Amino acid sequence: MTINKNTESEFINNGFVIPYPDDPFEMKSGPFYLGNQDGKTILSIRLGRSQCNSNLVAHGGLLMTLADLAVCHEACKGDEYGSSVTV
Repeated sequence: MTINKNTESEFINNGFVIPYPDDPFEMKSGPFYLGNQDGKTILSIRLGRSQCNSNLVAHGGLLMTLADLAVCHEACKGDEYGSSVTV
């Protein structure tokens, strides 16, 4: 997927970062954006046609990837090596 610079700027200007910019799967699936508000982690994505199924609804595989990334991020917070295994 090509990153829309307007979308990227919108997220970045609001304190979000792309958590794993070198991860080819997450960049092709997303990109995903990670932020923090009131001490809570926020994981976001701007949906486009390439993230939707034939019914123009967010693809289930994308939602599982989003959930996996969220679980991984939270699990890594407590790991001194910053690594985890998720399902």
